Amino acid sequence: LSAFLPCGAVLLVQYFAEVSPLPLILPSVRSLEEFRATGAVAVDKTLETATLLRRGTENFLARPRKSGKSVALSTANALLSGRTDLFEGTKLMQAVENGDPAVAHVAQLWENRIGVSVLHLDFAFLEASPDVFKEQLLRHLRSAAESCLGAPLRSASAPLILEDLFKAMKKSGQRLAVLIDEYDQPIVKMLAKNGGKMDENVDANIRVLHEFFTALKSAFALNGFCLLMTGVSKFSRVSLFSGANTITDLSLDPEQHTAFHFSWEEIVETYPRHLDAVLATREEETMEELRQTMEKYYGGYSFSPRALDRDSRLFNPFDVTSLLARPGLCPPARELPGFWCGQGRVGWLAKYIDGDFIRQGHWSSPQSLAFDSPLANVEVTQLGKEAAATASLLLQTGYLTFDKYDSSQQTVTLRPTNAFTGKVLLGQLLNTPKLPPGAGLAVFERRMQELFAAGDLLGVWQQYDDLLNHQALRDSREPALQMLATALLQAMAASGEFEIYPEVAVKEGRCDFLLYYGGKDEKGEWRYAAVVETKVMKQTKVVKPRRGAAAAKDSPTEPQATAVSGPRSGVVASFVNRDHADAVGGEEKVRNQIQAAFEQVSVKQYGRAILGKHKTLRCAVVVWNTKGQLVAYAERSVDQ
Repeated sequence: LSAFLPCGAVLLVQYFAEVSPLPLILPSVRSLEEFRATGAVAVDKTLETATLLRRGTENFLARPRKSGKSVALSTANALLSGRTDLFEGTKLMQAVENGDPAVAHVAQLWENRIGVSVLHLDFAFLEASPDVFKEQLLRHLRSAAESCLGAPLRSASAPLILEDLFKAMKKSGQRLAVLIDEYDQPIVKMLAKNGGKMDENVDANIRVLHEFFTALKSAFALNGFCLLMTGVSKFSRVSLFSGANTITDLSLDPEQHTAFHFSWEEIVETYPRHLDAVLATREEETMEELRQTMEKYYGGYSFSPRALDRDSRLFNPFDVTSLLARPGLCPPARELPGFWCGQGRVGWLAKYIDGDFIRQGHWSSPQSLAFDSPLANVEVTQLGKEAAATASLLLQTGYLTFDKYDSSQQTVTLRPTNAFTGKVLLGQLLNTPKLPPGAGLAVFERRMQELFAAGDLLGVWQQYDDLLNHQALRDSREPALQMLATALLQAMAASGEFEIYPEVAVKEGRCDFLLYYGGKDEKGEWRYAAVVETKVMKQTKVVKPRRGAAAAKDSPTEPQATAVSGPRSGVVASFVNRDHADAVGGEEKVRNQIQAAFEQVSVKQYGRAILGKHKTLRCAVVVWNTKGQLVAYAERSVDQ
C-alpha cells in the first residue's frame, strides 16, 4: 500500500481500520433469523435453549418482560426445524460438532433420525378483551396449525383443531413440538387495563386459557415431542394450570438460572469493544468501576435462591443492550439511563404495593416467605388479598429479587433488584395524595442520600417522621412501622448509598436491622455501621402542642447533639419531642425505654460479629408512638 499512497494516507487508512464501526446490537429483536440476517451481535444462549427441548419434556419458564424469551422461542423453533444454517459459529453448533453428549438429542434431530414439526404460538399480540381474545386465539391457532400441516383445517374449535393436527402429524410419521410465547399476556393486559382489579373479564380470559390448555394436554398425549412455554408470571394451577398440570415449572430451577439474563462474563465476552466505548464516555476509570455501576442500575437479578453471590447475579438484557447499542449517547454522570423501567407499566402492580403488603412482612421479614410455596405460583384471585401473591408477582416480574436464603428453614428474604426497580417500588409507596407539596420521591430520596452520606441518622429518622405522618399508618403497631421503614430503606439501599440488613441474628438475639452508611474509604469499607432498634410506645393521652418559646426550644427539627469527645463510648446524638413524650407517659418513661433498648441490643455481641467492615460502630434506638410519630432518638458510639 505504501508504494502507491503517501505516508499520511497510509496512516489515515490505518486509523479508520482501528476505529471501524462497532458491531450492530439490536435490543428489541424477537427472532434468531433477524439476528443472523442483520449480522447483529448477541449473547449466545443457544446451549441454554437446547437443554429445554429434550424429547418428552413439557417445560415452563417465567421471566420478566424484555428478557429474551421470544428470541429463545425463535431459537427453539429453528433448532427443532433443522435450520442448521442459523447456528453456524454458535456454541451449540460447536458442541454438536465436538460430539458433546449434552446435545446428543440435537445431533439426532439434525441428522433427521427424528422427524419433528413445530407448532409455534405467540400470545403477545392477542387482545385483552375476552371476546376478541377468544376469536383471535382461534384464528392464530388455526393459522399456525395449517402452516405446520401444510393444508387447511376445517375444525371449528380449538380442541378440534389441536386434535386434528396431532392426529395428522402422527399419521404422517411426524411428532409435534409445541412452543408458546407469553402465554399470560391476556391476563396481564386485562389486569393492566383494569388497574390491577380482578373482575369478570380477567376471569373470562383465564377460563379461555384453561380450556385451551386442557385441550392441548389431551392432544399432546397423542403425538407430542416436547413443549416449551414462557411468560412473565406463573399463575397458579388452582385456576389455570390445572388444565396443563403435567408441565414442569423451571422458573426457580438453579440449572435454568442463566437461561435468558446475562452474566458479567457473557457481557465481556460478547461486547468488549462496546464496553470500551462506554467507558471512554464515562467518569469511571476502570472496567471494574463500570461493572459496579452497571450492577447498581442493571444488575442484581437472581432466579434461584442458591445463586446469590456477585458472579451469579445477572444483568437485565434489555438495559445492557440498549446502553451498548449507542455508547456515544451514554451520559458521563454516575446514573445510567433506565431503559427497562422506563418502558414498563407498573400502574396495575401499584395496586398491590401498599401498607398491607408491607405490614404483612412479605418484603423484608426473613420468616415471611417459604421457598417452595407460594413463590412458585401467583394465585390471581388472591392479588390484593394475600401479600404473598404480591410478593410472588413482584419477584417474577423482576422488581424484587432473592436477597438471602435460609436452607435450614427453607425461607428467603427479598429485596429490590437494583437501583431502578427500587426507585419504582419506592415511588409507588410514596405515590399518595396525602403527601405534602415538595415531598415527592425525588426530593425525599435526595435528602435521604445526603443524610446517609453525612452519617446523620438522627436526620434520617426526622425525615421519616415527616414522611410517616402522611401515610395511612396512624393506627399501626410496632411491626407495621418496622416493616414500612425497612422496606423504604431497602428500596433506597438499592441505589448503593448504604446497605441494610433486617433482622440480623447473633447468639443473644436479633436487632431490627443493621445499617452500613457514610460513604466508603479507599479500601471500600463503610465509614459507619449502626445497630438499630425501633420501639413503639402507646399514646395514653392527648397533649396540646407547646407554643412560643417552649415550642422553639423543643422543636423536633432542632436536635440536641453531643459530639464524641474521645475513643470511649459516648452520645453522638439525642432528641426528645416533649409533646409526644408527654402523650406516652413522660420523658422519664421514654428515657427508660431507650436505656432498656440499649441494654437489650447487647452491642458488644453485635460488635464482634461485624467489626472490621467499618471504621465506627454505633448503636441507635428510635422510639415512635402508635400514630407513627417520632417520639425520641438516641445514638451512641461504641468503643471498638
